[in-house]
Order: sequence, then C-alpha cells, then structure tokens
Amino acid sequence: MQDEHFPAAERILSEIENVFRKDPELKEFDIVPVEESTNKSPVLHAEHCLGLESWCVRHVYCHAYHRLMDIRQQRIRREDTPSMLRLLGGALLLNPDVSTFWSMRREIIRADVQLAHAELHFTAVLLSRKPKCSEVFAHRRWLLGRLLQVGTAAGDVLGEELRVSQYAADRYPNNYYAWSHRMWCINQLAPSTAEPLKVLWEEWAASKHWVLRHVSDHSGLQYRQFLLKKLSAYLAGTESSAAPGFLRLPSHGLERSDECWGSFPDLLASEVEWNTELILRFSGHEALWCHRRFLLALLCSHGGRTAPPDCHVGSDGTPLEKDLKLGEPLAACEQALVSKCLPADVNQYRLSGQHCKWLARILYLNVHQCD
Repeated sequence: MQDEHFPAAERILSEIENVFRKDPELKEFDIVPVEESTNKSPVLHAEHCLGLESWCVRHVYCHAYHRLMDIRQQRIRREDTPSMLRLLGGALLLNPDVSTFWSMRREIIRADVQLAHAELHFTAVLLSRKPKCSEVFAHRRWLLGRLLQVGTAAGDVLGEELRVSQYAADRYPNNYYAWSHRMWCINQLAPSTAEPLKVLWEEWAASKHWVLRHVSDHSGLQYRQFLLKKLSAYLAGTESSAAPGFLRLPSHGLERSDECWGSFPDLLASEVEWNTELILRFSGHEALWCHRRFLLALLCSHGGRTAPPDCHVGSDGTPLEKDLKLGEPLAACEQALVSKCLPADVNQYRLSGQHCKWLARILYLNVHQCD
C-alpha cells in the first residue's frame, strides 16, 4: 500500500510525459541504476534519450498499476483522457507486457485517432528498452490499421515501420517479433505504394547487407526467404507478360547498379552462390546451412522436381548448373562445398555432416564428407 500511495509518483509521471511532448526526436528509454533517492528529479533527459533512476521504478509502477486497475474495475471514477494517458504511459514504459493496459490505450485512441501518430512515437521509444515485446508490435499494427482507415497513405508510414523493425532487430538477436512485423508491413503496406516491386528490390538489397553483419541470425535469413517467395510471385507474373526480359535492382548506394537477372532462377542461383561464399567465409554458422537447404529445396521446386537427379533443368529446359554458374551437376556442387569442410574445424564439419544427411533424405543426392 505504501508503493500505491507514493507521493511523488504523479510528479514523476508528469515529467516523463513532458519529455515525450517536448522532444519529438526522443529515441531511447532505459532504467538508470541509482540505489538511493537524491534531491534531484529521477527523470533524466539528454541527447534525445530518456532515463529513470531505478530507486523509484517500483514505486511509480505500483502507483500507476493500482490506480489503473481500480479504474478498470470501476472502484473509482474514470479519469479524464490526459490523466489516463499519463498513467498508462508510465505503466507501459516500465512494463509493456500487460495486455490489459494496451487495451485501455486502444479504447482512448479509438475515440480520438489523432493520437495515433504520437502513439507510434511512444511505442518506438519503448522498443529501445524492450525490442522483443510482442505486445508493442501488435499495438503498432493496430495503430497502422486505424491510420489506413482514415486515409493515411501506406507509403507515408512504411519507411518508418521498416526503420523501427530494423532498429529492434539490431538490438536483439533472432528477434522473431521484429521480423514478423516487417513481413506484415511488406504484405499489408507495400502493395498499396506506388511501386511495390521497387520496395521488394530495395528490401532485398538492404537485407543482404544486414545478413552480412548478422550471419548467425536465423530470423534475418528467414526474412530473406520470405522476400524470395514474394519476388518469385512478382517475377512469375512479369515473365508471363509483355514486360522487359531483364529485371534490374535499383541502385541506392548498397548494390552495384548493373546487377540484374533474366528470371527468378537467375536470382535464386545468385543467392545460392552467395550462400556458398558465406558458408566458407564464416565457418560454423548453422543459420547459413539452414538457409542453403531452403534455397536448394526452392531451386528444385522451381525446376518441377520432387526427387531430383544430379543434373536439374529449369522450367525453360536450361540445365540449372548453368544458372548456378558452377559448371557442375548439383550433387557435385554440394560435394565440392562439403569437401572444403574439414574435420579440424569441428563445428563446420558437424554442420556439413547434417547437410549431407538432409541432401540424401530430401533431395536424394549422395554427398560424402572427407575423412
């Protein structure tokens, strides 16, 4: 009960609210370890970062929590909207996993959609401390849905969502929720932009550079697989129309401007070749081997084979080993890769052994490790 009636709680909540109001570029929030109270305010604000001294966290949260639950259960009269937002903001900033508080937040925004843009900023700051919070990403998707309903253009919000999701992915490895949110944005927002295919190409280029910096991140590679499937659908439609025969990746400082592919098999083959380079360059990373198995299965599927022989052909009858630019049948290509994984490198050798078993069981290819 002492925490519930912490006298300074309302003042601290008001100071936090004022920081959000006065600093539209606020980007981070965190708890600052301070064991004892001083005469100064526990709310810290510098260089677009917000901090709260740890000694008061329990008191402020308990105050906000008990007051909100009393309101929710109608034990006391309902506060006005500004007071509710202040209490909810403080409670969620300290503990964003309480779905009840997000529901209360949505009730307020549903009545006043003009609050949605400020809410997007609030949740972006919150993700700096809790980058893997599913409730936050779910709330952002709800907000975006409301904004689209009132006429906000998808292109006006897509860029910020991609930035926020990448920021969260950078702060927490294998951040499933951040990458799932990014996939949702590509599925729900990108098709409504002026050039949805351009969005996919730019994401394809950006994801390549992200993977280079996070070769162990399964979620990042799964996002690249998601993009491959999306591009396959787009390019299949392009190839069946009167569109140009070659598809060029837009240049925006990340990729060579002359990089282009004649078809989806070309794009897929290029990804397999790049994956080979990564496996040999970054030894012992299971995510890269898992990605390779996805690529090979997709390659065989695109060629129309469920139990492929050593030499594959594409949908146009061209041997896929030419598309792969390796000059050898697929089994020989995999054998060449596995042969470079020597027993001295224990992790790499173990992963290559698992890959051999997968090749035999799924693709019916006999590939053997070196002794």
